[in-house]
Amino acid sequence: MQRILVVDDDPAIRRLLRDKLDSAGYEVWTAASGAEGLEVIGRRGMPHLAIVDINMPGMNGPRFCETVLQFSDLPIIMLSA
Repeated sequence: MQRILVVDDDPAIRRLLRDKLDSAGYEVWTAASGAEGLEVIGRRGMPHLAIVDINMPGMNGPRFCETVLQFSDLPIIMLSA
């Protein structure tokens, strides 16, 4: 099963993406911040795709991407309101 990591500080957006992707047959992991997204990767391994919000408090989307791309070639879709 393909794994997708959704990183967004808005719980409604996380829930919407999780529900839609789950119903399409993906295993969905969620995180409320860039730092939490890195923790999820450290704990569960590398997903096949990440969908990441651009503007988040703390570690924003671009910083999360820079960090992840230092150790992987993970495909990332940036999400913006």
